[in-house]
Amino acid sequence: MTDTMTVDIIAIFLIGVTIFLGWRKGAISQLGQIAAAVFAVLGASYAAVPVREVLFSESEWSQPAIEVSSLLIAGVSIYLTIAIAGWLLVRAMRAVSENLSRLDRLGGSVLGGVKGLLLSYFVLTLLVLLDAPVQRIDPSNAMALRGGTATTFVEENNVLAPWQLPDLAELHAALKLRYYVEELNRHAVLHDHARANDFLRRDIIESMSQDPALMEAIVDDRFAFTLADPRIRSVLSDEEARTTLLSIDWESLLKEVQRPVHS
Repeated sequence: MTDTMTVDIIAIFLIGVTIFLGWRKGAISQLGQIAAAVFAVLGASYAAVPVREVLFSESEWSQPAIEVSSLLIAGVSIYLTIAIAGWLLVRAMRAVSENLSRLDRLGGSVLGGVKGLLLSYFVLTLLVLLDAPVQRIDPSNAMALRGGTATTFVEENNVLAPWQLPDLAELHAALKLRYYVEELNRHAVLHDHARANDFLRRDIIESMSQDPALMEAIVDDRFAFTLADPRIRSVLSDEEARTTLLSIDWESLLKEVQRPVHS
């Protein structure tokens, strides 16, 4: 059973604040901010690419820190842009009447809670990606940033990670293919896919495939754990390896390997 940690308290506080602000501002005002939150959560991974190239192309920061910073800057920029536009629109609509009905306030509090949940989930996915650096900074978990209910839930239900880190998701698929080829003895599948076979026979891929802890994290899609591995970061930072990785349809090959064999 997980304990209530600092992150849980902060998340509850954030959701409570957004519910209160929703009550104050009303449902119409909250609709624009929810749209901003949705676009920020879903669009951050795409906007993070130019942010990373412009701000962190020569950075000496660790890979998790760069990814999280890029996603955070992109997400905040998208949110503020849409939220300000929505605020201006609502302000124009409310020019006629400043009075809010009780139903409008109630709807605003509900939508405010939804917005708080979305923003909390987005921030928690970034915190989960920083798990390895946080462990180095606070190995004893004195700040109670790890192991809480909220972070555990996001670790087990991180639907945003493949969108936030598409290159890492592709590398996961490639390593899963290597894993299941060995587990299911389906080596014949790779005989017809020379480029995929050559990629999976690289020394660094071989090294990772022989690491039980890493492969368990790969199969379970624990992105925070794998992103902290220097071999993973080495592959993703090698332009030639990354180009080859992204040019192969790993998901199709993975489905082919996992398909039942009929005798």
